[in-house]
Amino acid sequence: MFDFGETSTASIAQTMVRQAISEWETNTCIRFHEIASADGNPHLIFQNDNSGCNSYVGRMYFWNGQPVNLASGCLTLLGIPVHEIGHAMGFQHEQSRSDRDNYVIVMSGNILTSMAHNFDMELTNNFGVPYDYSSVMHYDPYAFTSNGNETLIAKNLYGQLFMGQRNGLSFMDKRIANLQYNCTG
Repeated sequence: MFDFGETSTASIAQTMVRQAISEWETNTCIRFHEIASADGNPHLIFQNDNSGCNSYVGRMYFWNGQPVNLASGCLTLLGIPVHEIGHAMGFQHEQSRSDRDNYVIVMSGNILTSMAHNFDMELTNNFGVPYDYSSVMHYDPYAFTSNGNETLIAKNLYGQLFMGQRNGLSFMDKRIANLQYNCTG
C-alpha cells in the first residue's frame, strides 16, 4: 500500500511515481495499492522533503509508513523512482553485492565521505543471478565523487558504459525481483 505525503502533491510527481510502480508491476508479481493515509497505514509514503532521492532498504516497521523521498530532481528519469522503490522493497545497490569485488573497483578516495556508506559491501542473496552492470540499482561511475574522478571502475570494459542507467528495470533486475518475491510463471 502506498500514499502520497503532504509534501508530494504535485501531479507530475504522482504521475512519475505511478509510472515507476507500473514498471515493477508489469515486470514482476509485486503489486501496489494506493490508499489515502486516513484510510489505513500505508507501507510507502512518497514525499518531497528536499533531502534528495532516498529510501531505507526493506520495510521499516517503526514508522506509520516508510518515506520514499523524491525531490524535484529525482523526477527527471523513470529509473530514479524505480531505484528508490527497489530500496523500499529490500534491494541493495548492485555495487554493494557480496561478490562485487569480482566486477568493480570501488575508488574509496574519490567518494564524498558523507556518501561512503552507499558503497559498503553487504551480505546479499543474489539467487544465482549474475552481477548486472545495467541494473537500475547500480550507481554510475562518478556517483558521489568528491573530486570529479570515478568512484566505480568496471573490471569489464563494457560494464563501464552501462553502469548507472536510469531507464527502468534491467532483465536481471526483473529476474532477481521475481526470485526474491517467489513469483511464478
